[in-house]
Amino acid sequence: MNVKQRRTTYGFRRGRGAGALRGIACICSITAFGAMLWVFLSAAWGAAGGYGDPGDSRSNSPMAHTIADEDRIDPADEIDPPQGFVLMFTGNWLAHLEPCGCSDRQLGGIDRRTRIFDLVAPNRRLLLDAGPLIVGWENGSLQRLFKLEAFLYSLGELDYDAITLTYSEMDAMQWELGVASTDRPELLATNLDEFALMEFEGISYLQKTLEVDGEFLDCLVLGVMDAGDADEFTLEDGTLEPPGQAVERVLYELGLELSELSLDTLVIVTYSGLDEEVLDELRWMPAVDMVVTHDYADEPEISTPVRREYEAVVVTTGHMGKYIAAISIPPGSGTQLDEFEFLPIAVEDDYVRDPAVVRYIDDYQLQLAVEDLIADESKLRRAGLADGNYFVGSSTCGQSGCHQEIYETWQEFSHARAMPTLIDINRDMDPECVACHVVGMEYVTGYRSMESTPDLAGVGCEMCHGPGLNHVLDVLAPYNKAFTSCEQCHTHETSPSFEPEREEYFEQINHWSGPRKWWW
Repeated sequence: MNVKQRRTTYGFRRGRGAGALRGIACICSITAFGAMLWVFLSAAWGAAGGYGDPGDSRSNSPMAHTIADEDRIDPADEIDPPQGFVLMFTGNWLAHLEPCGCSDRQLGGIDRRTRIFDLVAPNRRLLLDAGPLIVGWENGSLQRLFKLEAFLYSLGELDYDAITLTYSEMDAMQWELGVASTDRPELLATNLDEFALMEFEGISYLQKTLEVDGEFLDCLVLGVMDAGDADEFTLEDGTLEPPGQAVERVLYELGLELSELSLDTLVIVTYSGLDEEVLDELRWMPAVDMVVTHDYADEPEISTPVRREYEAVVVTTGHMGKYIAAISIPPGSGTQLDEFEFLPIAVEDDYVRDPAVVRYIDDYQLQLAVEDLIADESKLRRAGLADGNYFVGSSTCGQSGCHQEIYETWQEFSHARAMPTLIDINRDMDPECVACHVVGMEYVTGYRSMESTPDLAGVGCEMCHGPGLNHVLDVLAPYNKAFTSCEQCHTHETSPSFEPEREEYFEQINHWSGPRKWWW
C-alpha cells in the first residue's frame, strides 16, 4: 500500500437496521468605458501571468513555482481507488484556497484534488463539504467575501453534491455575493427556516442514490449550520432552528421513525460548528448513521462505537484542505455499515492541478488587485501606534551612521528580497501574503505599495524591532523587546521546519554582536 494512503477497516455486529469575478465584471460592463476597462485589466493581468497556462508558476500557488508542470503526479498513479460505495468529505478550510508559506511539501490546495475525486465515478460517490470555508468573516472585509466567492465557484466546478456553511457565511452570501445557485453546490441548511431557504436557494436535505454493479445505496444528507455569534449578523431572529430539533423535524416529515434504526436509508448529518453538546445530540439520534464535522487536527479522524446500537459514526474532516476523508462501503453492507474502510487521502503538493479551478484563484487575486486593498486606507483595518511612533524604513537605520554595517548585511538576506518573491508569483496584492513580506502593513503608518512606501517593502529592521521614529528622535531609548515574534509569520503551516531548526534559521540572518535575550 502506498504511504500516501492509509486504510482502516471497521466491522460491526449487525445492530441497526460551479465564470469568476462576476461582481467586477458586472460593474465594468455597465458602460462602454467599463467594458474597455475590463478588457484592459484582463489583458494586463494575462500579460502578468494571471490567466497564463496552469503550468506557468506566475498564475498559481506560491508553492507551484518549485515544481515543474511536467514533473507533477497524477494521483491515480499513487492512490488505490476506493472501492464500492464511496463517501468523500472535506471541511474546515480556514480560508486556505491554497497552501500559504515558503516551504515545499505543503499539503492542500483546492486545485489539486480533481483527479482524486475522479478516481470514483459520480454515480457511486457522495461528495460533501461540512464547512466552514472562511473564518472570521466581518462586515466590510472584502477579501473574505472575495475568497468565499472563489470557494463556492471552485466547489461547484469540482462537482460537490452539497455544502453546509456557517451562519456568518450565509449572512455574507445574503448581502454581498452574487453567486448563482447553478454555479455552486447545493446549499444544505436544515435548520434554516423555509423563507430563508427560498431566499438563499438552499435545501433542507439532499437525497442521492449510489449505484455499484446493480446494487444501490440510498443516502439522505442533512446539514445544520453553526449559529456562532448569530446576534451580530443581519439574519432576523427566529430564522435559525436548534440543530437537533431541525434534524428531528425533517426526519419526521420524511416518514423516518425517530426512535428506530434506519434500515433502508443511510442518514448523514453534516455540522459546520464545534459545539460538543450539539454533536452529542446528533450522534445519539437513533435514526442518524453518521455525523460529519470538523476539529483542530490536521488529518481527518473517525470515532466509531464499540457496538453500533444507537451511537452514530463521527467523522472529522481535518483542516486547511490538506486531506479528503473517504469512507468506502462494500456493496451488500447496506445502511447498516457492518463493514467499511476509512481512508484519509492527503492532497499532495506535487499532484496535478485543475486549470479551471486555478482560474478561479487567479480571478480572486485579480479582484484583490482591482480593489487595491492594501493601498486603500478605507478597506483594511489599521492599528494605531503608541506615543506617536512611526515607521521610518530600513534605509533610515542604515543612513543614520549608527547601523550602516548592519543595514548592508541585512541587504544580503532573503528577508530584504521578500517582496520580489511575491511579485514573481502575482501575490503582491494579497494582504494575507503581503503582511509577512513587508513592514507594518496592518498599521496606520506601515507599507502601502511599492510606489508610495518602497522603503517598507521586505522584512526590514522595523518588522522585528518595531517602528523607529521614537528611536531616531532619542537614540538613548533602546529597544528592549521584539516588536513581533518570528512565529507570527514562521508558523507551523508556513514554515514547518522553523521550530526544530530555529538556530539554523537565525544563523541565516546573523547581524548582531550581543546575545539574543529579547528574541524569545
